[in-house]
Amino acid sequence: MVVSSQASTFAGRPIEQWDNEIGIQNADAAIRVGLDYDAWEDGTKLPDLLSELCEDPKAPQIKALVIGAWSFEPEDGASELYARLASPEIVARLSSLRALFVGDITGEECEISWITQSDVGPVLRAYPALEVLQVRGGNSLALSDLSSPALVKLVIETGGLPRSCIESVCNAKLPNLAHLELWLGSENYGADHSVDDLMPLLSGRLFPKLRYLGLRDSEYSDEIARVIADAPVLSQLETLDLSMGTLGDEGAEALLASPQIAKLATLDVSHHYMSDAMVKRLASIGPRLLSSEPQGADSNRRYIQVSE
Repeated sequence: MVVSSQASTFAGRPIEQWDNEIGIQNADAAIRVGLDYDAWEDGTKLPDLLSELCEDPKAPQIKALVIGAWSFEPEDGASELYARLASPEIVARLSSLRALFVGDITGEECEISWITQSDVGPVLRAYPALEVLQVRGGNSLALSDLSSPALVKLVIETGGLPRSCIESVCNAKLPNLAHLELWLGSENYGADHSVDDLMPLLSGRLFPKLRYLGLRDSEYSDEIARVIADAPVLSQLETLDLSMGTLGDEGAEALLASPQIAKLATLDVSHHYMSDAMVKRLASIGPRLLSSEPQGADSNRRYIQVSE
């Protein structure tokens, strides 16, 4: 499955597409800026549009910003965009920014596995009051020196997450992080990690306020289920999200055997390869179970939901 549509809401706010001819209409909305194909073909640069947006009198009121396509050539990365976003003049204009989503890009604009990112660490450091950071695209993605006293939600969406990014998350200093969501992706598109790389996240020592853990879109969901069933982090979670992956009856058996799984508020296993009987057993142990999009327990091959 590809990402087929742009987001309609972000950080609890409706998204308003910014139009440079009419300006910001509702600064309480999440303001979206991005290129369409015609503008890109005409030579418009997204960093310049961002600067133009920030000249709007209402720019200092923006609390949530959504950034769409910056190019229609997959090899064009986000480094120039990030440099402008973290520049002192833009930071000063976006003084109220609390939520940022970079990469609200559909599959028609650019497949998720083709999106070329850059190092988002300097952007996070430039906005120390940022509470929500969401990034889509794994090519050339780096998360250097992630440190923020304010960040409560971090979402990394990729077709294939590099191991280096998992290591960066594990080394991050995010004392108030409550929601961590990783789209692990396919080894065909850059995912070079294994369940061993996730073990620090499962220790319960990294993020004391973590309540939601999403290890989504994984080709080894059964392995994750087996190790997380006894993981210390479960005692602090309200929601465990293993959706969009390849979870089957083997992994579900491990979840069933875990007393901590039964204490969760929500267990999300949507897009799975479990049998109907196993789904019923999971539904009976306690958490609210989200188990839509069954793919068939007898499938010869298992596919994650989002890679291309």
